[in-house]
Amino acid sequence: MENINKESFNISVISNITIEPFFSREIKNYLCDVNVNNIAYEDYINKFEVLKNADIIFIWINIEVLFPNLYIQLMNGDLSQDIILKSVKSLYNEIHNKINDLGHKKVIIMTQENNSKMSIFSGNVISDIDITLKINEEIIDIFSESATIIDINKILSKVGIDNAYDYVNKYRWNAVYSKILIDIVASEIYKQLLIDRGITKKCIILDCDNVLWGGIISEDGIENIQLGNIGEGLFYQDFQRFILSLYYHGIILAIASKNDYTDVINIFDNHSGMLIKKEHISCFQVNWNNKAESVLKIADFLNIGLDSIIFVDDSQFEIELVKKNVPDITTILFKKNEDIYSQFNCINLNNKIDPKVVKIRTDTYQKKQERELLRKNAVNYQEYLKSLETNIDIHLATELEINRISELSLRTNQCTNGIRYSLDKLVEGFKENNWDLYSVYVEDKFGTLGLVGAIIINENAINLFCLSCRALGRGVEEKMMTFISDNYQIKKVNFIDTNRNKMFKECLFKYFVND
Repeated sequence: MENINKESFNISVISNITIEPFFSREIKNYLCDVNVNNIAYEDYINKFEVLKNADIIFIWINIEVLFPNLYIQLMNGDLSQDIILKSVKSLYNEIHNKINDLGHKKVIIMTQENNSKMSIFSGNVISDIDITLKINEEIIDIFSESATIIDINKILSKVGIDNAYDYVNKYRWNAVYSKILIDIVASEIYKQLLIDRGITKKCIILDCDNVLWGGIISEDGIENIQLGNIGEGLFYQDFQRFILSLYYHGIILAIASKNDYTDVINIFDNHSGMLIKKEHISCFQVNWNNKAESVLKIADFLNIGLDSIIFVDDSQFEIELVKKNVPDITTILFKKNEDIYSQFNCINLNNKIDPKVVKIRTDTYQKKQERELLRKNAVNYQEYLKSLETNIDIHLATELEINRISELSLRTNQCTNGIRYSLDKLVEGFKENNWDLYSVYVEDKFGTLGLVGAIIINENAINLFCLSCRALGRGVEEKMMTFISDNYQIKKVNFIDTNRNKMFKECLFKYFVND
């Protein structure tokens, strides 16, 4: 997988509180080459030259510092909620408009924290005078299309109120928050950068016995395994809910189990407690073979990199076996009744994945076995391709397709020129109409593969060329290149090495750059 630490970053922080020296130190634990510029909120309009050079603009305004008498004025009636909200909305609208004037920037903004410290005295009840919920609604309304919004209240709940504040440094340097909280903020910024670049695990390979259900099916039988909505079986059903939530965010699911295939399929088909169904699984390797062999077969079948895979098993022996023989794979030793969320923190989810695309992709993998049987029976590869009756459609992209195209550019590592496009960047380019953006669809006699490729041409340069690994090997990339050469006089190919696209680079440059 790509290493974000190969990049250098300029981060400009606009804030009315002091987050140094902690922030600069903590962010360097995640990004090796980073420069932090701290800009006082009162002075950010005069710092546009600094902001122009920023890769990331991080906005953290503390309303209680900005309006120190806020809650007292609310309680004594000097101010109404409507007046405060109008003032806050004006403040954030101004920031939004000024930042937009800089062009496309990665913007991360922090929400306002609830007045939770008062719960020591009043208990954990909703207060009429705590207007932070409405303020945060305004922030979301203003910035939802142009920025990543971090919920500080989720961070506070993780850190705990007792650990969140620095009461000594608050009165020395206006440093409100503790080193512990600032570290969590830095790690959150890092995670959002990984999400933007699509740097995440793509596939989870799951064992079955004592992972998807309690018990060993070959010994206990389908009627005696632990799986349901009460008692011991609830843990396994909760785990399946968790795995399904990852699936619907784009994670591919596969099974590697030492079992009889018919027994496992029987549970998937007939056990009332099973939430994960066969339709969710892209590949089954259910046999009595070496688990490392099964894992490698799954990776080959899915045509994805080993470092994009997580292997989950409850057996220390199997975990060590896979570690030794397939060291690039991430392994997780499954432990019952432990926090499952923290064990999978290497996954960085994009919340804007279309579930319909997830289903199409899984269907494609499931039908791949039918395609492979057809290939096996064909006289040669050309006959196989002809018998697939493949249809390739390349057309100017619509606004509804942009989310999927962004996902493709972020996730594709092999047949790609390596340029990544966040959703915000694609939307901006699409609306400004300063490039030609194309979608590539593929279907064959077994069904549709969906939107599997994308092209961006700007001023006779290829700025994006990507094709999902699901569509490789059937002439789609050649059709895309022919389409480009028939319609454009390409003078430049922009290319970034992903560590897996070197062979494709040779093909791309040979096709378009002859000097």
